[in-house]
Amino acid sequence: MKGTNFCSSAMACFYMMIRNPAAWSALTYISYIMFFLGKGLIVTASAWLTYILTQYALPNIQQPLVPAIANGLWAYLCASLFLGIFDFSAMAILQCFCVNYELGGTCYTPDALVDFIDQLEE
Repeated sequence: MKGTNFCSSAMACFYMMIRNPAAWSALTYISYIMFFLGKGLIVTASAWLTYILTQYALPNIQQPLVPAIANGLWAYLCASLFLGIFDFSAMAILQCFCVNYELGGTCYTPDALVDFIDQLEE
């Protein structure tokens, strides 16, 4: 973000994470909860709807549980990929916020966040 090489940027990011352990810990726990709830909801809803549709809409299928399980596995893969992007973007946003806060937090901050950063400094 500052135009330095990879090693010095990685070291700066590591020390920034050390200076803000509460924010990174909170993000880790919230991400874990969102992963668990999101994957569980997506897989359960997908498998349940597949089971209901195959049982009632397609009566010639003898075992509606088999396509429901297959669709549940596919839904788990898709949910993992999409929620992984959510996790990565949340970490990137938090890193940008921490860098902006350490730089003073007023020149590149949107107007909606200026009051929040001012409250953090008090």
